[in-house]
Amino acid sequence: MAIAKPIAVCPQCREVIHPQARVCKHCQSEVRRGTSRRERIARRLNTFRVGFIAGLATALVLTLFLYLQFGR
Repeated sequence: MAIAKPIAVCPQCREVIHPQARVCKHCQSEVRRGTSRRERIARRLNTFRVGFIAGLATALVLTLFLYLQFGR
């Protein structure tokens, strides 16, 4: 009875590669592994923070501009 070896497939060329490979030996493309749930949540939260801060800064600049134009 043979023991099954874990295998992985390159996302670019679909060739079988070593499960822990970082670069495909056939097409030389970088093999990305799945991220953990915690990393996905942290990335999403960081994206939200950057968007929120950019929106807040835009609103502040627009308010200042309108105040200087029509507030006097």
